[in-house]
Amino acid sequence: MGNASTVTVFGASGRMGQAQVRELIRAGHRPRAVTRSAGLFERLGMPEVDVVAADYSDPDSLRRAVSGADAIFYSPASVARDVALRQSEHVIAAAQGSGASVVVLNSKMWAPDQPCGQPRYDLVLEVENLFADSGLPVVTFRPVLFMDNLLTRFAKPALALEGVYRYCQRPDMRADWMSMDDLAKFMVAALDRPDLHTRRIRLGGPRTRGIGDILTVLSRVMGKPVRYEYVAPYDFGLLAHAALGYDERDVPKADYAAFFDSFYSFNNDSPHQPFKADMTSVLREIPISMETLEEWAERQDWTFDPAAEPLAGSQAG
Repeated sequence: MGNASTVTVFGASGRMGQAQVRELIRAGHRPRAVTRSAGLFERLGMPEVDVVAADYSDPDSLRRAVSGADAIFYSPASVARDVALRQSEHVIAAAQGSGASVVVLNSKMWAPDQPCGQPRYDLVLEVENLFADSGLPVVTFRPVLFMDNLLTRFAKPALALEGVYRYCQRPDMRADWMSMDDLAKFMVAALDRPDLHTRRIRLGGPRTRGIGDILTVLSRVMGKPVRYEYVAPYDFGLLAHAALGYDERDVPKADYAAFFDSFYSFNNDSPHQPFKADMTSVLREIPISMETLEEWAERQDWTFDPAAEPLAGSQAG
């Protein structure tokens, strides 16, 4: 592909997208950020980023966004099934006419190889299959759990203000947390790896962690004791609905809570272990240096002022 490639990054304004843009710049590539947030990357200290606006419902805007790109990074939006499939079909159609030598698909979570009966995971598989059947050169990454989730509005305020990690993950579950910046490293590494085309690669962090490990690290970097409070998935969905400020007319509270109940009950109990990923063989094949939870936590801002900023910030986005 060459040393400097133009890479269209969909979803560039989110935490994951920002991490991908940063890593592309670090690696000497030219990111083309698809966002309608004018001036975002200038405010983030990346004025060199080429910014384009596009709408997933407007095929012409998508074609303009990928025109002349050497590669495409795509992370499907977390939307209803029919919308997610339609948006992905439009991106695929644009990519097919772009001449891009690779599409790197970030599924944003684990996905089963066959339908598993959990609607969100089965939707992720459907999107992956659309790309697999498109004839495009595609590399798919399936990151299982992000450290950066600790910085969202349904986690960071309670951590900063109460010293509580409040979540619906079973207290005895062990998981393979990774940073969004490391996901970006894998995506960039895939640009020059035609041997990875058609592969679907499960990703996790460099070390399996229990909740006790998370509390130990957070307590140290925050300089105060942090305890865990388990909340049943349905009840956590109610809390998350309020924390994220959803309008009941657009996202009914009961429906959102039911989604959490289904999704996290599956995560807590499934033999698939959706939050686990053995990275031994992956790192042999794609040898990047991954950061530990300790390293990641040290570089975050753990202060939170709800009066100043309702969104929990992060150096990872």
